[in-house]
Amino acid sequence: MLLHLVAVMGREPKALNPRTEKELAEWSGHFRGLKSALLCLVMHERKVEPSSAALVVYRHVKSATDDLDRRGGSETGG
Repeated sequence: MLLHLVAVMGREPKALNPRTEKELAEWSGHFRGLKSALLCLVMHERKVEPSSAALVVYRHVKSATDDLDRRGGSETGG
């Protein structure tokens, strides 16, 4: 579920078209929090260091984002 949320948000918070700098800051915080949660999960589950976990998360987010792009958008259904 976390991976799906990050993929739906896109590659960066600006993709969500925030209306104000405050809204951009809030989305940026949410985005960092989701990515941090994914990193912690990978480190715990795979027993790897942060740099290795970052590569795993990057690959999974890229794959999920590419999959959503192929499907034509940011669907949120399960």
